[in-house]
Amino acid sequence: MKILNWLKKISLYKNKYIYKEALFFLEFVLKKNIFWILINKNFFLKKKYLLCLNIFLIRRLRGEPFSYIIGKVYFLNIIIKIYFDIFIPRKDTEVMVEYIFFLIKREKYILNLLDLGIGSGSIALSIAKNFRYIKVIGVDKNLLAVNLAKYNAQKLKLYNVDFFYSNWFSNKNIQCNYYDIIVSNPPYIDKNSFFLFKGDLRYESSLSLISDNYGVNDLYIIIKDSFNFLRNNGWLIVEYGFDIKNIIYDFFIKFSYRNIKLFKDYNNIYRFIIGQK
Repeated sequence: MKILNWLKKISLYKNKYIYKEALFFLEFVLKKNIFWILINKNFFLKKKYLLCLNIFLIRRLRGEPFSYIIGKVYFLNIIIKIYFDIFIPRKDTEVMVEYIFFLIKREKYILNLLDLGIGSGSIALSIAKNFRYIKVIGVDKNLLAVNLAKYNAQKLKLYNVDFFYSNWFSNKNIQCNYYDIIVSNPPYIDKNSFFLFKGDLRYESSLSLISDNYGVNDLYIIIKDSFNFLRNNGWLIVEYGFDIKNIIYDFFIKFSYRNIKLFKDYNNIYRFIIGQK
């Protein structure tokens, strides 16, 4: 079967997202860029390629996340390995990281940063790559995530970042430092939320998604405890669910943060907050 004919089959689904992802599947399987594929639509697909493409398509049509299928994810300026049961970094989180870039450039004193709840390591690795002079530490209570982040750091040849197993600040390696920036994209979904039964979330680890007390328990702990591990004038930046904005803002007030600001994501929804010690 030619590429052209395979893509015609995809177009029958009348889903522009599936068609677009089918092109990415072709890129991944054939190891050719998108321009080559579009120019060479008469290229004949060998049986092994066709079998792989059809399996990928079936998995995607069943709802499995694209990143799990190809085993990697693009985040800002890096490509990192990802696999099942590890939280997939979202595009909206890039807004938060881009603000951290701005903050680091503006505040010349920033030399170390702590990332709480690393998942694949996307936030920590992106910062470590852009600012080689900053010491970045990341933690997670999922040992699988810690090992994956270490692997990604090695592949990217980043030597200014370390990852540890820790339930927030429980690891003593974390407790012996003070940080200029603490950042976190923690679990913030209520266990009864209908979002857990929609889209990609159906396949992702509940450990990375669900937090007690209607989704605010982990954020409360992070906001409270981070104050004790920030240097004077240090910054805490956290992502939160769109429906708990006011609660999180009140936590920042309660624990004496100043210069508190709320920021919107790509969808124009308030999604992360920053405060200074």
